[in-house]
Amino acid sequence: MVLAGCRRGGAGGPTAQPTATYTPRSTPLPALTATPVPGSADSPIRMLIVQPEDARVSALGSAAEELQTMLNEQLGLTFEVELVESSADAVREVCDTASGAPVLAWLDGVAYATINALECGYDLLQLERDSDEPFGETIQIIVNDGSGINSMRGLADSAFCRISYADRMTWLLPSLLMQSNGVDPTTDLETVNDFEDMDALLEAVDQGDCQAAGVSAAYFANVQPGRRRNIEVLDDTINVPYGILVASAQVPLGDREAVQTGLVALETGDWLETLFRADAISEIDAEALENWTSVLESTGIDFATLARP
Repeated sequence: MVLAGCRRGGAGGPTAQPTATYTPRSTPLPALTATPVPGSADSPIRMLIVQPEDARVSALGSAAEELQTMLNEQLGLTFEVELVESSADAVREVCDTASGAPVLAWLDGVAYATINALECGYDLLQLERDSDEPFGETIQIIVNDGSGINSMRGLADSAFCRISYADRMTWLLPSLLMQSNGVDPTTDLETVNDFEDMDALLEAVDQGDCQAAGVSAAYFANVQPGRRRNIEVLDDTINVPYGILVASAQVPLGDREAVQTGLVALETGDWLETLFRADAISEIDAEALENWTSVLESTGIDFATLARP
């Protein structure tokens, strides 16, 4: 018996030959770029200094170059000393973690308040002056002796005088002093009057045209007795650091320690006066800085919020 074989579909045909397929090959990954070492020539440590308002640009540039040369020669690291226009610029650079750049910045007491609130820097050193106030400037409130004001609380509903809303000595720092004692300078004062200069302001308080004003203790101590015959000084004061050197988180601990040791040991010269209005750089006075931090906290101001755009 013969059995016929059947298949479904069309007619049979020859078996298809297999086709060649492409064999993928691995592609080598690009070489990883090594992260520059902070303090090296590829990643210099930037030291930012806020330009003093009354200094000559040429003198500032020369002093900055002198400081940079000394740092590079004596600390074994690479530095770039830069002048910036404002404390806000310096704070922004210190707190810029995205850039990864190692940054040092010299800040005044108010700018330090922002760094302290944002917790984005390490305090290293401070400026010192050969005076009765070596580490900071004392701010006090003067009042006309006929005003009836004998305490900070008495400033409420008073006529207060200043140079301008942006003046550090007669408004910004006295405002902190008032707020630390429970007086809001934006709402509690009856009037705030601006004067052209310190002579006019002092005369207005002495003559009773103003009831109160804020001045530095050093300035007032040098005023001739005849020009302050009718002026009294309130007991409450604040001491504001002349300048504090802070480091960003990108500056390694070893480099921070080298800066602390090296800067204190640098030979003093005209560059200190030109750049900082100071006579020396010294270690942090922990007690003085703690007192300043306490004053800032007592104001109730959220410095971190103020720093945000």
